[in-house]
Amino acid sequence: QIYSTVSIDKWFTLYQKTFINQNSVNDIYSKNADGMIVESNFNVDRSQFTYGITGQYQLLKGLMLNEDISYFTEKLKNDAYACNLNGHGFTMRSELDYMLQRQKLNLRLVHIYVYNNNAVFQGEHVWGVNSMMFTVVRSFFKDNMPVSLNLLVPIDNMNDKRHDGISIDGYSTKKYYTDQNNSGFALMLVAKYKFGGGKSTRKSDNSFNNDTEKKAASF
Repeated sequence: QIYSTVSIDKWFTLYQKTFINQNSVNDIYSKNADGMIVESNFNVDRSQFTYGITGQYQLLKGLMLNEDISYFTEKLKNDAYACNLNGHGFTMRSELDYMLQRQKLNLRLVHIYVYNNNAVFQGEHVWGVNSMMFTVVRSFFKDNMPVSLNLLVPIDNMNDKRHDGISIDGYSTKKYYTDQNNSGFALMLVAKYKFGGGKSTRKSDNSFNNDTEKKAASF
């Protein structure tokens, strides 16, 4: 994996990530003589190239804007299986931070949009997220105990853009992710306490969380 960056003064930073794996394991499904669906594996050459731009800007006193936009392309190739497939994806993450020094309050608003159409040997795998996160952070006990209240608000459940599966001789494994996976509100209360060694222990987490995705985007 190769990661490179170029900074243009203090305005923004361009970055590029290259990932190449010549022995990536890929699943393949077929129907045997008894009509059973059988899963097996084969190796493919997988490559992924990500291009992005990121920047941090002070809009007003105490108000910061962080922006990160990226686009990736990927390819799966195995000549023996006639595999030559392409995928792509787009991610945009915007963050506004406002610090109230006197009240020791940090207010944060994050918007994240993700749309990935991954390269798969059979069928398709599409993933999408479009949500906002409101966060309030306040520190107590001489800044040793930060407490944050987080509210996740979905903008678009994107269920028509979130599915995966394959179809083999009439047998289909295609499934769509439902509203429970991406459209529910979530309210989270997180508290940590820093002990003498600098380590922290979570005291309270997830007072309410409607559902959690294994592939949830990082806020």
